[in-house]
Amino acid sequence: MSPPARFQTRAATAAAWMFGRREPPPAMLFEQEADLEKQKELLVSEMKEQLQHTCGEPLQVRKLIFRDLQRQLHPDKNTHCEEAAKHAFQKLMEERKSYLKP
Repeated sequence: MSPPARFQTRAATAAAWMFGRREPPPAMLFEQEADLEKQKELLVSEMKEQLQHTCGEPLQVRKLIFRDLQRQLHPDKNTHCEEAAKHAFQKLMEERKSYLKP
């Protein structure tokens, strides 16, 4: 599956989760005993991949994508992996200035 198609699939899954279904997206399902570092690494790598694949979009579109990522990765929305989500959210905020540069 090509990276843009993968992003669209993830975006659709996240949108379905946020606006209807109440089960977390597949990429955010983790076993209780799973390694915390692996969770952090997965969330950060997926977030960075989405940012890289959309960095060529117009500023308004990037703002919408960034806002959606903020909602998806916020620790309050990810009670099943709060620590990993907190780490990924902090990394996302570090990327903010460079990603939203006009």
